[in-house]
Amino acid sequence: MSQQDNVWTTLKRADLVVGDKPEKLTADTPWYIKTLLAVAGWLASLFILAFLGLMYNQLLESVAADIILGSGMIFLAYQLLLKQHSDFVEHLGLAISLAGQALFIFGIIEWQSTTYLASWLAVLCLNVGLVILMPHFVHRVISAFFVCICLAGVMTEFGFYFLALPTVMLICAWCWLHEFDSVRWHRHLTAIGYGSILALLLIQTTQIFDSGMTFLMNQRVLEQYIYFSWSSLLAVAVILYVTVALIKQHQTLTKASSFYILLLAMIFAGAAFNIAGLYIAVMIMVLGFASGHRLLIGLGIIFLLFCISHYYYALNTTLLMKSISLFVLGIVLIGLYWCLPRLFGGKHEAG
Repeated sequence: MSQQDNVWTTLKRADLVVGDKPEKLTADTPWYIKTLLAVAGWLASLFILAFLGLMYNQLLESVAADIILGSGMIFLAYQLLLKQHSDFVEHLGLAISLAGQALFIFGIIEWQSTTYLASWLAVLCLNVGLVILMPHFVHRVISAFFVCICLAGVMTEFGFYFLALPTVMLICAWCWLHEFDSVRWHRHLTAIGYGSILALLLIQTTQIFDSGMTFLMNQRVLEQYIYFSWSSLLAVAVILYVTVALIKQHQTLTKASSFYILLLAMIFAGAAFNIAGLYIAVMIMVLGFASGHRLLIGLGIIFLLFCISHYYYALNTTLLMKSISLFVLGIVLIGLYWCLPRLFGGKHEAG
């Protein structure tokens, strides 16, 4: 009798399980190990690309060869991931897929060298298909990340980059709010949720430091403020959407409690209007608390500290005014801690 049979027999005698032992009792690999192996897959894809570049240098100079070979590698990766039997085969398929995507993207960029719009759209369509079809969670997360980045690229090409952050915020919020609506699409929605969060953090960070993907550095100060204001207003709309959706999900709340929650959300939206990234950090934190995902809560807290720290040190004022601001903020937070239990009908216990 195997160890699994002994464990199942012991559990059955303790009346903790019933029936026969399932055919497959394999423990799932922890998420942090899968993440580490995903990073290794990225590195492996670079080595595969380097090998192909050295062996078939002249062949890879052809646009058609890049696209065909890249598509073939993606199809091979799909077959490996569909019939995976071990972590090695799983991440070998991940590496081959990433290398194939890189070849495909290089071919598309070379083919459409005069404009980037067609390249963004082609890569967007490719990754949307990979999110739906690829039978691998980490692969779906990476593909969802690229989908959000490509959406930002397409909007930039049309001159609507200020729509990028609110759009990705809406995608992220919708996925986590409807995570358990469908058993069939649960893994897909979770992967898109994680991928959109990574894209949000990247886009917002590059905007904060005026580098990378942001185009606001080439605009005048007034135009920058106009774009930032539109983006913030749309982000406020997403925050209110999340608030209303969570109120509807928690039907045990009284009308008074729902009103106070919505009022606090509006006050927060007005207070955080000029603080870049604060809407995103709080939204991720709230969605994490609502769905019970500790990883989301941790990411939200870390990004919240980053945004507040950047805003504090970027303030063009004296240290005295900064100290007064922190003092007032502390009083407000203590007041909220004292008022919230009374507003929601709970009992407040000092100490």
